[in-house]
Amino acid sequence: MTEIYDDCEGELLRRLRGVLPDTPIALTLDMHANLYPAIVEHADLIEGYQTYPHLDEKDTAVRAARALCAPCKSKNGYGLG
Repeated sequence: MTEIYDDCEGELLRRLRGVLPDTPIALTLDMHANLYPAIVEHADLIEGYQTYPHLDEKDTAVRAARALCAPCKSKNGYGLG
């Protein structure tokens, strides 16, 4: 929570992107998240929880990680290339 920024998550992502421009960033959010333009602009992947209450936090994080890493896998499933 901040009194300075209307979108503190977007500001955090903007700053992260400034120091890690080539690092993929994934977010996990619930179904009633406020998606400001800066969040969408600076995140590479946004994955949503499928349950309420959020009993699937781990599963959602795993889905996000797999989706984020999928383009990095080679044809044989290992490494880059």
